[in-house]
Amino acid sequence: MSEPEPSPWNVPNALCVFRIAAAPVLAYLAYRHQSTAFAWLFGAMFLSDWLDGKIAILFDQRTTIGARLDSAGDAAMYAALLFGLFWMKWDVIRGEAVWLIAAVVSYAASCGAGLAKFGRIPSYHTRAAKTCWLLIGLATISVFAEGPVWPLRVAAIAGLLTNLEGLWITRVLPEWRANVRSIYHVLRDTRRAETGH
Repeated sequence: MSEPEPSPWNVPNALCVFRIAAAPVLAYLAYRHQSTAFAWLFGAMFLSDWLDGKIAILFDQRTTIGARLDSAGDAAMYAALLFGLFWMKWDVIRGEAVWLIAAVVSYAASCGAGLAKFGRIPSYHTRAAKTCWLLIGLATISVFAEGPVWPLRVAAIAGLLTNLEGLWITRVLPEWRANVRSIYHVLRDTRRAETGH
């Protein structure tokens, strides 16, 4: 008999809800070309994304609803960020638009595959996704600090590869599961389940 999950009323989930609620504000700031306020709010949202996972692990507050809220918060935050980049920094990032669109389309495909197979959006939080999170943060800092644009391409390509891995994981997993480290771990666990060791 499995142990019951911790209460969903916890700090990590509150941080996820903060990101979901702040995303429309972030988009509004972008629409008004309030780039300084936009950068500060995105920084707070980005920090909350890092903190929620650390707190959940440290205080054993990981829950299924938390994983889903985290994915929803990430999607909302990145959608608002993408809008802000296209709306405020188009002259800077237009050369990277193809890569950004490829990352978005692959993300939509990954979500669609999860919905089709499991009836819910994937919440894998793979190692690749965590690396991609860091790259997106660095790329955003570079763009808003008037630095080089190439980190944005690196982040977009990393996002594309992360989403392709997500599609592969969805194809292999027999049932929905949150917090999957990588496709390697899924294949290893599947093989062990089939062979019994």
